[in-house]
Amino acid sequence: PPAHAAEAALALLTRLGAIDGRRRLTPVGEQLRQLAVHPRLGRVLLETRASWRAAAACALLSERLPSRAGEAATALDCDLFPLIERLPPTQRVAARDLQSQARRALGAEAPPADESDEGLRRGLYLGYADRLARRRQPHQPRLLLASGHGARLGRESGVVEAEFLVALDVTGMERSGVSEALVRLASAVDPAWIEPTAVERVHEFDPEARQVR
Repeated sequence: PPAHAAEAALALLTRLGAIDGRRRLTPVGEQLRQLAVHPRLGRVLLETRASWRAAAACALLSERLPSRAGEAATALDCDLFPLIERLPPTQRVAARDLQSQARRALGAEAPPADESDEGLRRGLYLGYADRLARRRQPHQPRLLLASGHGARLGRESGVVEAEFLVALDVTGMERSGVSEALVRLASAVDPAWIEPTAVERVHEFDPEARQVR
């Protein structure tokens, strides 16, 4: 693959906790290697300790979801919640397989699965933290992604109140001649979960005080 693509993949694996600073597999990476899904989704499964709802969410996100444009959105903390409740039979089979894989990877002594709403949202955040977004204004659809790019929350999304969210399904769109990312599915993020990925200290010389600040 191109060098920039390889670097992006390694950066994602580092963020997911799959490799360390020397690019060696971590214990989490060893577990992810046993799962037949994208590492993002594997991280969701591991964080929730192989919960059924996480497996269902991963089965949904493994496939291209149909557009829900035009649907009346209900205020939600996660757009996947109602989709999980009406999971099609074929995806139920896939979800059960993913859950079994995750259970084997975690081992027999793993704590019980976390089936709570918060547990699933936190798992989704850890899997998609690089897609973190912040609402530019309260209750408005315009977003600022962690990458620095702008985006817009689709009308079909019910995540209309959270200040922070992760973009689970993103597609391109053009608005007034300007390309913009459209977030079709999202999940709310509690601010307490967000941790800085780097700390930068900047020193500047103040010529009037003749000091470095």
